[in-house]
Amino acid sequence: SLLIMGKNVDQHLEGSNSNEFFSGWMIEHEHSSIHLGQQGYLASKKFDSEMDLREKEGAFVHLKWEKKTIELTHDCFGLYPILSFQEKDFFVASDSLLVLSKIRTMMNINNTVNGRVHATRSWGHGLAQCIMSTKTIVKGIEYLPPASSIKVSAIEHDGEIPVLSVTKKIPKMPRFFSAPKDAYEDILTRGLKEIIGPIKAMEATHGVQTFLGLSGGLDSRVLLACALHEVKGASKMAVRTNTHSSSKNDLEVVQNLAEEYG
Repeated sequence: SLLIMGKNVDQHLEGSNSNEFFSGWMIEHEHSSIHLGQQGYLASKKFDSEMDLREKEGAFVHLKWEKKTIELTHDCFGLYPILSFQEKDFFVASDSLLVLSKIRTMMNINNTVNGRVHATRSWGHGLAQCIMSTKTIVKGIEYLPPASSIKVSAIEHDGEIPVLSVTKKIPKMPRFFSAPKDAYEDILTRGLKEIIGPIKAMEATHGVQTFLGLSGGLDSRVLLACALHEVKGASKMAVRTNTHSSSKNDLEVVQNLAEEYG
């Protein structure tokens, strides 16, 4: 049996005869569009019914099920985290380590701290305390890497209780995220289109308010420039910034930009 729990799950699946569940948002650069939630995902399949979701940008989780098989996928950068654990006869996945640890407690499964993972996460010279492997701080619970998926199948033998087979599809990251060999000018032009496209798509979406966190740094200034490139796109955008005294220099940059561009 398959149980899907979460906020507004019924609304996601209401009126849908699909054997798929989608939560989050996905960017379609080719069409300069953003697809939100279950209905947005189903609409995106009209453009490309054979798309590989592991290659798509955004922050989403996708679940597809057949008779005795389910497949769980998330976005190419893993912005929507998937954590999971399995036993002989069941599999549980969530975006919350806390939820999984509580489920394990409810099922009388011990939550034991993984000392090696704890050490890497607490090391001050680590890569921003990033996860160094698929292991998490709780032994038995693992993290699904970006651009990956999990396939769970029930294997039956005559007269025996079905046993779960769990397979993870994890691509070779250097090859998956290989640098393009196009001319530098073409890469910049494509990058500009891929930034402006989602901004315009969000502005055209009814009931969605777009906020730009303008810190004064390079990244947010590039986003501001792209928004200003399309006057219509910038007209409804709300700008926020950090006014704390610790960011005094950044705030000065933001104030200068505000005075220049209104």
